[in-house]
Amino acid sequence: MSLLAAAGLVVDYVLTVTVSLAAGAASLASSFPWVGSHLLVTCLTGLALLTVVNLWGVAESARVLMLPNLLFVVSMFGIIVLGLLRSHPVAVVGSAQPVHVTETLGLLLLLKAFSSGCSALTGVEAIANGVPTFRTPRVKRAQRTELMLGALLGLMLIGLAALIRRDHVAPRGGVTVLAQLTAGAYGTGSGTAGCAEGRRGTGAHHRPRRP
Repeated sequence: MSLLAAAGLVVDYVLTVTVSLAAGAASLASSFPWVGSHLLVTCLTGLALLTVVNLWGVAESARVLMLPNLLFVVSMFGIIVLGLLRSHPVAVVGSAQPVHVTETLGLLLLLKAFSSGCSALTGVEAIANGVPTFRTPRVKRAQRTELMLGALLGLMLIGLAALIRRDHVAPRGGVTVLAQLTAGAYGTGSGTAGCAEGRRGTGAHHRPRRP
């Protein structure tokens, strides 16, 4: 059983790093289009940086990654709160593209769902492995941390799903779904003209002009 658990953790770590780096590179490409032609280099650079940081040790790497994680959580909740407060997205980004369904369920879709699930649950084993670094009582502090992590993940998942369902967000060319939600909540910074241009390009929320 110990070998099975160790093998499961290795697979989980590999898939977590793979999916996380790919998602991070895609998010950068959504904000900086020139990154789109260098996704592999971006992923390898991120992998090298994470390797160097983690070689410092569990506690040291946690201190370095604490601020980016905090910014991520705050930004996500900002997207959810602002998005729900607005009656419609502030801006629409990306180019419309038709989605052709060729099959209902396939091996690649199952593998993608499995890898995404592993990345979503990455914090579970991270906290479990870091129990020795907690202050006493270690077990109770680790349990509370697990509960807080589960609550944060659940709230973010439900909030983003509610926005996607309400605004009918669908895959668009050149941007991720999260980038669309971010533009809908915060805007693109290009003003009303950019917002109107985005709406005009999608046909969503478009109202005919009166003669």
